[in-house]
Amino acid sequence: MCQHQRHEESVAGSGSAEAKSFPFGVYVHFPFCLDKCGYCDFASLACRPERIPHRRYAQAVLRELGLRGAAYASGELRSVYFGGGTPSLWRSAELRRVLDAVRAHFRPAADIEVTVEVNPATLGAEGFEQLLDAGVGRVSLGVQSLDDEMLRLLGRIHDVAAARRAVRDARAAGVQNLSLDLMAGLPGQSLAHHLRQLDELLELAPEHVSVYGLSLSRQAPLGRAGFAPAPAELQADMLEAGAEALERRGLAQYEVSNFAPSERRSRHNGLVWAGWPYLGLGASAHSMWPEGSSTLRQANPALAGYLRQAAPTVERVEEPTSRHEVLFLGLRTVDGVQRASYRRRFGADLLDHFGPGLRVLEEGGWITVRPERVAPTRRGLWLADELVLRLMT
Repeated sequence: MCQHQRHEESVAGSGSAEAKSFPFGVYVHFPFCLDKCGYCDFASLACRPERIPHRRYAQAVLRELGLRGAAYASGELRSVYFGGGTPSLWRSAELRRVLDAVRAHFRPAADIEVTVEVNPATLGAEGFEQLLDAGVGRVSLGVQSLDDEMLRLLGRIHDVAAARRAVRDARAAGVQNLSLDLMAGLPGQSLAHHLRQLDELLELAPEHVSVYGLSLSRQAPLGRAGFAPAPAELQADMLEAGAEALERRGLAQYEVSNFAPSERRSRHNGLVWAGWPYLGLGASAHSMWPEGSSTLRQANPALAGYLRQAAPTVERVEEPTSRHEVLFLGLRTVDGVQRASYRRRFGADLLDHFGPGLRVLEEGGWITVRPERVAPTRRGLWLADELVLRLMT
């Protein structure tokens, strides 16, 4: 535990003004699912429901919260996000116990946002009611496709009927903040097919939509089987045309893959993109703490090590890399990088560190440079990662 303790002492001893009062989020990772999807290389374990150690895992998360919570105690808890895996498989009593403990441990904002990711095949109306009773206000439903053939290819355990039924059950239970995920660039998919999928998704009237271009690692089952996503240019066409369709329906793009009215933006993701701290609890969860001009990162061990209380890995990311990380995250959003925040953290303006490169990108129409912020243009948003790579060279 020595490495873990050094991290906590370092964080708790930070003397910056922002460290004394700051917004932050908590991410709780639930690593179990019923089956591995064909595109998945996340930290998850396929497990029969009766084999999931619901209570033991909750106990481990609560133990970690007790060990690490002090470092974040002076902040304001803005969001709690349960991700996975499939956290909707967690028995509601255990999920509620963890959520209650997190809220009691910190100073929650009056309008705290609590999100749970849900697989459409895992919850009915009663399950959604239990989530709401536990204090969950936002549901992120992994629809991914509204085409049964595509769902089978992706290895999803639900079909289109189950996805539609889950939306109806969520609304019947009283869920008023519903986010739906959709994938683009599936093997063999055309632009017209993607846009039809998006139209069908919008008929379900979500408050938030996430559209992700499919990527496949060699470790993912589909990658090992030799499947490939749609070509990059076709994916780009899908995402750009899809963004226009979403915005016509009042879902404004606020990040490369995310669309919502301003009041329905994902608060958890917003904290991460803005560079605020987050505490990751659970097996394979990650935490981040900006400490001055450097960054502390902590990675929890995988499930077996986590349950036996193995020490996490702690890394300090020094200033040059931290600067680029701030750019990488900020330029993926329409808000961009706030120059005042950057100056407070790094002691210099963005233009002092990246001026020549930023001016070239501005002249090319990729970004706008304003007194208060540097942000991507609509054109630049699609190539945010490439823009940051250019600034690193």
